[in-house]
Amino acid sequence: ALKKKVVALFTCTSPQEIYGYGRVIKVVSPKLDKYFYKREFSPSISGAISVKTVYQVIKEIVLKM
Repeated sequence: ALKKKVVALFTCTSPQEIYGYGRVIKVVSPKLDKYFYKREFSPSISGAISVKTVYQVIKEIVLKM
């Protein structure tokens, strides 16, 4: 209802299954193929998307406002 921009991180689920309604910016893990729908925790997948990458995406959103 508020039409806010959303940054969604995909580490082990399919980004194609989520419809973004023109508001979602999808950041996909480079290790998605290896960990696709895995149930066990892995430290390597949780750190696969860097803070720097997420920061850059958020920064782009803010600059477009």
